[in-house]
Amino acid sequence: MWSQINNREEITEKKEKGMKSMSRMLLAIIMFCVLSACDSGAPSPSTQQNVPNQRLDSGQSKPASTGPKTASTIANRVQTDVAKTILEGGESATRAVLVMDERHDSRAAQLQEAILLERLYYNFGSRVVVLEGYLTEDAKLDTGWFDKAVGGSAVRRARVAIQLLKEGEINAAEYWKLVHPEVRVVAAESKAEHATTADATAHSAPEIFLLKIAAQKGESVISRDQSKAHELGRLSAKLDAAIKEFKKVEDSSDAELVERKRTETREAYGDYQEFVIGLDPWTNRTWKSYKENELGSDKPSLTVSADIAEAIQAKAKTLGVALEAEEEQAMQDYITFMRARHGGTLKIVGALRELVANPTGSPVTAIIGMGHSVDMARELDKLDCSYAILRPLVLDVDREKLHDIPFEIYERKYLRQSLYSEGPLEEALKSLPRLGSKKPGVVLEESWLRGKAEVYAYIDRIVDGVFGGGPPYGPPRIPTDWDNSTFKGEHVYVDPKAVVLLADDNDAVVITDRTLAALRGAQAPQEVVDRLRAIKDEPFLHEGYLLREVELLIGKQRAKGIDKPLLENIERISLASVMIPLVINHGKSTESVLWAKATRVRSHIESDERQAVESMLKSALIAVQSGPIMTKSLTDNMGRIHTSFDTVVAFGRSAGVREVSLSQR
Repeated sequence: MWSQINNREEITEKKEKGMKSMSRMLLAIIMFCVLSACDSGAPSPSTQQNVPNQRLDSGQSKPASTGPKTASTIANRVQTDVAKTILEGGESATRAVLVMDERHDSRAAQLQEAILLERLYYNFGSRVVVLEGYLTEDAKLDTGWFDKAVGGSAVRRARVAIQLLKEGEINAAEYWKLVHPEVRVVAAESKAEHATTADATAHSAPEIFLLKIAAQKGESVISRDQSKAHELGRLSAKLDAAIKEFKKVEDSSDAELVERKRTETREAYGDYQEFVIGLDPWTNRTWKSYKENELGSDKPSLTVSADIAEAIQAKAKTLGVALEAEEEQAMQDYITFMRARHGGTLKIVGALRELVANPTGSPVTAIIGMGHSVDMARELDKLDCSYAILRPLVLDVDREKLHDIPFEIYERKYLRQSLYSEGPLEEALKSLPRLGSKKPGVVLEESWLRGKAEVYAYIDRIVDGVFGGGPPYGPPRIPTDWDNSTFKGEHVYVDPKAVVLLADDNDAVVITDRTLAALRGAQAPQEVVDRLRAIKDEPFLHEGYLLREVELLIGKQRAKGIDKPLLENIERISLASVMIPLVINHGKSTESVLWAKATRVRSHIESDERQAVESMLKSALIAVQSGPIMTKSLTDNMGRIHTSFDTVVAFGRSAGVREVSLSQR
């Protein structure tokens, strides 16, 4: 029976459950549980906790700061409903540093960071951010191509940039640069300094070591205690069954089913792991310390992670625990990685030191991974500045229930590839040249990202031009002032003469006074009445979108009580659509045509620029937190996606895409 622990091959998806040849699935399980504090954070299933109300907080309409403020004062002004201050210090009112710590694989966290950056921009004049992962060898971020593709105000640029952020294609700092070209993104580390990596096996090394130490020290416990031997057998069988069930559905297109089985397997592994490690007092204490820092601590530390790993390494050596060469190398890689990332902390602080040495009166910002915070605060205490380290609220929930990017998708980030590998748009963009495989996260210089942004921007501008950018909305028409250069970007071209207005084939709905009266009669919550009054007389793409808007506002259960009077009193109209042929790699040997059928989903946008941008960011945050599990394709089961805040598109490799209904649920 003891071989069920001591044999590493008995924890894989094979019949024996050890750790010798860890499957990709089990590595992902371990990463779910271990890597929340690391630069390559682990993915987790979705949650609907901490979903903010879509309304703006009262502080956001306040004018920009008129005098110096300490970092603590600034943090209190900007963090309402999206972040919390976890560490702060210093009293300088002219040298303020705001640091945001994050999980790089959490779209919700990136959206909350973007809201923080916008509040700092509009209220306190912030224009500089030091970004972890942006290297001194990387090209200086140039957004002239985006300005040309999108044109117009910050609100227009945000319509497209928010969609890319919502998808997880760009990070909060890249979003900020796209929306506000004058923003400066500062690189702190060199490629050599950032080159140290640790794969999934390295990140699982502390667990593997602890399991093997517990196996060696706990053998006598199992031999003496039949109840523990029986429990070990039960947990082994449970894990084996869970792995088999997961393998049956691993390649299923049903993302919810796959995630459910993955969760069951992770839980079975966790029970097995806790039992084995708990057999020995030392491994049990060490495991608790490790988990507290990596998973349970509000302030995880890279140096503490390295210290614990070194203690585990030394213990295994003292006991003469049998370890294979690749396991020992994995542990050393883990320790080296953690120490190197602490070096990254010092580099980021160095960049901040230079910035605060010549204060401008506006706070300087930085974005780092969660594991840097404690060491970052210690170093900032040495500077002549005030500082506050903020954490997005979405990271305040159980870290195993975060709505993150699945690990198998997030891996593409390390190659600077799009997260989405399937679908007509993704296939069309594969023809664009790539800069090569590099680890850091910025992608604004990548051709695929620029091509995708141009596709989104041109569709948004064309739809805006055809259907009108705001009330009063006249009949749709093809503008006459477009010429051959209007939609000609680096990688995408649209011939205005080829844009075709289609007949009315999309059922839209309109909120009227009768709708509002019926809702008041049904005693609908006031926030619903206020929200729908704001979009009164604007076409809203079919009733399904409208019901979702209400559900997101007050929850599904409360929405059920008013869906009948709502649907019985809306006005149904027809909404036209437009066909757009997008030429990818125009004039090149790999030129191809991607067809897009698009229409506008009307949603109310505040007239004030800062309120409009934040309103869109909050809507995107709600959609991410309450939406389905992320898959390899952006399209829904009808082949539709959003390409901007309120534009719905169906893509196809032929003009036959015109047959796709944009309004069908």
